[in-house]
Amino acid sequence: ELGDKRFSALSRADIGSILLMCCNYIKAEDYLNQATQIFKEINDLPNYAKYQLLLAELNSEIKNYNQSLEFLNNIEDILNEIDGDDSLKVEVKVGKTLIYYHQNGNLDQLETKLNKIIKKNSLSKENEANIHFELWKINQHKKSQTKAINLYSELYKNVPKFIFKSRLNKLE
Repeated sequence: ELGDKRFSALSRADIGSILLMCCNYIKAEDYLNQATQIFKEINDLPNYAKYQLLLAELNSEIKNYNQSLEFLNNIEDILNEIDGDDSLKVEVKVGKTLIYYHQNGNLDQLETKLNKIIKKNSLSKENEANIHFELWKINQHKKSQTKAINLYSELYKNVPKFIFKSRLNKLE
């Protein structure tokens, strides 16, 4: 039964993730909420944290920054409790940095903080690509765009994930 619940949660989470990439925020939120509720019920805290991160991203996309920050703080607590995934910890830092920018509007400070995150952490290429993508969405600088395109192209060549292709399409 536990396997069935986990499979159900993962299926809902994947559907929510795709809907989020397609900017269908209402349906995405519904599926992601269902998935995270199941993950919490079955005490699958790593997946609970992972998909709450998507809920934080969703809320940030619809400019509900306070809700996004609540998700990020909750994820941070969970990751500390379970000695969680370092890449998720980086994504939480990036999310909080982006929210701080949206609430205060200092682009120079945003770029400095994101570059510091890149330099201080041994990031995966995917994390670095995501940072440059988010930065490009805000600053529209060719440098951010080129870096994101190069990283996502390399990632897509190695593992053709839908999100990499989706991001490449947005960048071009």
